[in-house]
Amino acid sequence: MTDSPEVQKPAVGEYPTTLAQCVSEFQLAFAAGTDAIIKACRAYVYALDTFDEAKQGFMKACPTIPQRVWTSIEAVGREWIDPRLLWGGGNATKYLRKLPLSTQRETLSHGVDVATDAEVVHVACEAVPSAMLSQVFAPDHIRTPAEQRAFRSRHPDPITPAAQSKSWEVKKHQLRVYRPTVFSTKEVQQILKVMA
Repeated sequence: MTDSPEVQKPAVGEYPTTLAQCVSEFQLAFAAGTDAIIKACRAYVYALDTFDEAKQGFMKACPTIPQRVWTSIEAVGREWIDPRLLWGGGNATKYLRKLPLSTQRETLSHGVDVATDAEVVHVACEAVPSAMLSQVFAPDHIRTPAEQRAFRSRHPDPITPAAQSKSWEVKKHQLRVYRPTVFSTKEVQQILKVMA
């Protein structure tokens, strides 16, 4: 496995003809790929536990896989982390990896509550702003909204002073969101006008 296999494009007429068929084909292939990755991770762990020279043997046979990826492969194979953390989770990944597997799965599937100054917003874990990760994720659990508010009262807001008074701004034709925010249709229209 020194080189990636050449991916063959289907010939014209071999593609599905509807979006539903494309989605279905993608789902089947993605599920099969995920299952194959999990199987590969388990094979790697079995080899590590069985053969003294396994790590070096795998690295020599697969030189295109970086060292840091082997650590994740082992973690998936030992069921320390959810395989979805290999390709998702955003900035929250490093926090999620420290939590129990059941908590990782629950969070990746259902998201987290994030306490802002005025409300609690439920978001996907990859949507938690970087500045709020320490607020949401404790070293050993996900903080409740009450724990998050207590955390915020003990720690200064990491958001820059200019942005503290607002949850978002348009700067250089980009929308910058500092806190989980819900926009009305009217607000989105106004933002788009400002960004134009």
